[in-house]
Parts: sequence; C-alpha cells; structure tokens
Amino acid sequence: MAKSLKHDTYSMEIISMDILINIFSRLPIKSLLILKSVCKSWRSLITTPYFTNLHLRLNSPSSEKLLIFVGEDHSLYSISFDFPSFAPIRIPCSSTWERFSRRKTIVGSCNGLLLCICDESSVSEALLINPSTLPCKRVPKLQVPNNCLYLSYGFGYDTLKEDYKIVRIAHFLRASFGWETMDVSVGVYSLSSDTWKLVCNVVASPFGTPVSHNGALVNNHLLHWLVSRGSVGEHRICCFDVCREEWTEVKLPFIDTDVSYSGERDLGVLDGCLCMLITGGDVWVMKEYGVQESWAKLFNILDWCVIEPLNIVPIAYSNEGNEILLRKDMFSEVYWYDVSEKRVRNVEFRCLPKYRQVSVCIRSLISLCGTS
Repeated sequence: MAKSLKHDTYSMEIISMDILINIFSRLPIKSLLILKSVCKSWRSLITTPYFTNLHLRLNSPSSEKLLIFVGEDHSLYSISFDFPSFAPIRIPCSSTWERFSRRKTIVGSCNGLLLCICDESSVSEALLINPSTLPCKRVPKLQVPNNCLYLSYGFGYDTLKEDYKIVRIAHFLRASFGWETMDVSVGVYSLSSDTWKLVCNVVASPFGTPVSHNGALVNNHLLHWLVSRGSVGEHRICCFDVCREEWTEVKLPFIDTDVSYSGERDLGVLDGCLCMLITGGDVWVMKEYGVQESWAKLFNILDWCVIEPLNIVPIAYSNEGNEILLRKDMFSEVYWYDVSEKRVRNVEFRCLPKYRQVSVCIRSLISLCGTS
C-alpha cells in the first residue's frame, strides 16, 4: 500500500509539472514574476530556457508592450501600452547599469532585451538589459580603431544558433574618395559565447554614408540601414542577416525621383514590417518582406509643425490599431497620429521626469545567461 502511494505521488508530481507548464506559459509576465517567489521549484521552472522561450513563442503576438524612456538622470522608466495614462515606473536596474553614469542611448530591442550604448568622448560600451526581469550585462569591449569616424549598432536574434547578437559597424573614410565612399569593419558579438569576432574588416563598404545609425530589425534577424552614396545622394537599404552574417540589399519603393531623393529620410519598423519616412510626411511600408512591389504608402503626416525640420520615426500601433506612435529622433518627443482623422497630437506622460530618448520593448522572461 505504501509503495503504491509513493508511486502515485511520483506520478502526480510529473503530471503536476506538465500542468504547471501549460498554465504558467499562458500567464502574463507580472504574474510569473510573483510566482517565482512562491517556491524554489516554481522559480527553477520559470527561469529555464525551455520555459522562457515557450512563453515567448506562445505570447509573442499579444505580448504587453512597454514604452522605455532614458531619463536625463540616466535612469530607465517604463509605461505600459495597456495603461498609458498611468504614471511611469522607474526601473530599478542593477549596479552594473548604475555604474555607467554617462550618456546612454537605446539602440533597439529584441524579444524583450534592450541594447544600450554608453558614450563618453571616445569611449563606447554596450549594455544588455531585460527591463522586465531587471538583470543587466556589460558587454566586453571591442576596440575602436583610431581612424574610426563613427559607430553604428544593431541587435538581433540568430534563429539557427538560438543566440542573441550585437552588430557593430565601424565606419572609415576612404581618403582618396572623400565622403562619397567609405570602408567598414563589422564586428559581431555573441551572447552565448560572450565574445566578439570580426566578420569583415576594412572592405569596400556597401554603405556609403549612413543616413540611419541604428539597425531597423525585421523578423528578429534582419538588420537594415539606410545609406546614401554619391554626390547626388543616391539612397539604398543595406541588410545584415545575423544568422548568415552576410550583406544583401533591399530595394527601395518606386517613388517619383523628385520626391524620393530630396530631403531627410529614415527607416523604422511598424507592426513587424520595414518602413521608411521621407521628409514631407510620406510613410511607406514593405508589406511583404523582400518584395519591392509590396512597398505601399501608408499615410502622410500633414502637420508640418511636427515633422520639420527633424525626422519622425513610426514605432508602434496603438492597441486599438487606430493610431500610430511617432518618435521625433533628436529630442525624442512622442506623438500619436490618428490614421482615420489624419491628425497628430502630442503625448504628455504624467509625472515623467525629463527624458532624452524613448523606445518600445515587449515584456519577456528571456535571460542574459549568468549576468549580474
């Protein structure tokens, strides 16, 4: 009888774990963070790579989005898309983050992880942080060449190796051609190995002069930069695949030349699709990735007092889908654009300290693997 009872108890433990995974994988992040404190076995389950990836896969389409702000005090603040009228929450980052008091810039996010760059004069360091679970990782330094003009960054996920990667592009001026032609050195950082490697060093650049400094991420592994080549300002989109670690070119939309190649432009990602904004207010979206004919003009921002003289980048749809959140790059002012009414309104956040940058990130449990 005792043996049978012991066997039944063991069976129930196995069944219970399957049931827990089934239930937990459908719960919101906030609930799971509370459940981690209930007991060691639940904490162990919720923090396993299997569970965190399962939760991300099941909830990704409906994941809660966060607006992440970098304050003038170098702190991070978050506001939920679900409750935009609520006061912002200061993210209690680890000592790794706090040790960097100099200027921080958000490069982008992937699966709930943020890549931030800390710049001070010639020093440039990268930090990875999960604003939902709070761990922060200081990325090893990659030497910046003495003749480097500036750096571009991107952040994505290698689906083949299940590895998060940072792409750093060091831009060199080719002296014999002035500003029209540049060379680059491309370094790729692997989170799993915690190391950098050079994938192409001082080669003829597909870039020319970058118009956008941070890579626009599509499908989690395709990073895009808008570049200008030649004295007439010929533009193109260069794409770096973090899985294959190779460059390709993405065709621009068919636009009237007089409109297409005049004024400022920038790249963004809207609802998972690559998008481009042209000074004058036209926002174009590539509805089927890689198909030039799928570029479609989404809307035109008519409020010129908003879009001039600085670029606007669309960053997200509202939960209802009737408005698009726009970010003005230099000062990171934030606006809602009503698609049906064709109106722009300023967004004011209650009790939010002065901030220098804003970005969008989903909530996730993805780990930074043994970080402080």
